[in-house]
Amino acid sequence: MGVNEERGGEPKSVVFSLILFMDTPIILTPQQAAKHRNIRIWIAAVVGVAALAGAVFVHELDVNPSVSVPMPTLPSPNAYDDYVRAAALLKDKKEVDAPGNRGTPRTALLPPEVSERVLRDNTPALAALRQGVKHAYLNPPARSFNTANTSLGPDRVLARLLALQADVQASHGEWGASAQTSLDGLKMGSDIPRGGGVIHRLVGVAIDAISREALGRAVDHLSLAETTAVLERLRAIDADPQTTAQTFREEKWSTQASLMELFGRPSWRTTFLGENAGGDAGPSLSMRMSFLLTSKRRMMADYTDDMDTTISDMEAHRPTSPLPPAHSDPMADILTPVFIGLPAMCDNDRTQNAFLGIALALHAYQLQHHAYPETLSALAPDLLPRLPDDPFAPGSPLRYQKNAGTYTLYSVGPDGVDDGGKAIDDPTAPSAKTRRSVMQGAKGDVVMGVNF
Repeated sequence: MGVNEERGGEPKSVVFSLILFMDTPIILTPQQAAKHRNIRIWIAAVVGVAALAGAVFVHELDVNPSVSVPMPTLPSPNAYDDYVRAAALLKDKKEVDAPGNRGTPRTALLPPEVSERVLRDNTPALAALRQGVKHAYLNPPARSFNTANTSLGPDRVLARLLALQADVQASHGEWGASAQTSLDGLKMGSDIPRGGGVIHRLVGVAIDAISREALGRAVDHLSLAETTAVLERLRAIDADPQTTAQTFREEKWSTQASLMELFGRPSWRTTFLGENAGGDAGPSLSMRMSFLLTSKRRMMADYTDDMDTTISDMEAHRPTSPLPPAHSDPMADILTPVFIGLPAMCDNDRTQNAFLGIALALHAYQLQHHAYPETLSALAPDLLPRLPDDPFAPGSPLRYQKNAGTYTLYSVGPDGVDDGGKAIDDPTAPSAKTRRSVMQGAKGDVVMGVNF
């Protein structure tokens, strides 16, 4: 029977679709055929758009972001080179780095003849270090994850060498020389963070703490002229410190440049995850999937935004906080330093230096007037150009109480509450060494000679 033959008295015009179902041809009306054609066209269009979107998405995953990272001009000569040379000249490192309790003179850790020999052996190292103390300092910019901070460990050993020399000088009654040697250490501690990131700041804080101990022991033994000279040099050292916000800005620039280098490597996602996520068990499946589906530009933008927010908080003296729980960028989770305690650590470092300056000025005042002043305002401007603010309460002064023949000097501490000089003392701390440490969230005041 032909396709145009009449069946049952009515003409039927049909087309045969070659779509088979159970090997039986399906006969469609022209309207049905047109509808099926439209469906196939829509399906093809959707598949094409999906394929195009998938190709664009895959392409976008690997488009490199555009960032501008400054490259500083290093001073010449640079104290950094002098400190590196001093570290290379170090001798007797085991003796120099002998462990001891906080507040214990370095000379108490070694027999006198050993201390003297160690200092003689390290004469070249000390000479190189003191060349650095005279020069401007700036860390070479770290612009790769592979940049090694190999000098930072020896820098701490150099600080202990200076502390040993200061304690040996003190044992000989050379208190002025001892104080100046300790100031060399404080200058070094102020230098190390410049142009560096978080690790440099932590090392600088550690060097300051080492150097302040020996200087603190010398204060009450200094003459008026020696005290005045120490005060003048301490003010110069503290005149232009690298702020915590600057430290985080350097950290941001270093990581941005390092990411750009990383993004240029094949299989960088797998390599980075293997080295930085999941510990011994490795990254979880969800982290792998999230990492694989997050673009380079998204990763860079999220990291930059997180760091900029932290820097802004620090500049405004607002508390910093970890990433919000809803944060989903795995790169930012790994790279954004959760150093919530770093601002408190840096504020405490500045507080301890301020304590030292005021203690020197109070000693000079006591030498002049045979008594301590009723208020700190008596120290300015003759002994101090201005009274330092409390680093934990910008715009407010450090607190001072005159006692019988002595005094109490304190800061309100991380909680910002004036507890009348009641020192931070956490009996739940893991050790006796840490119960009086100044950390983020600690309750109580930071009291000179008690907290550290």
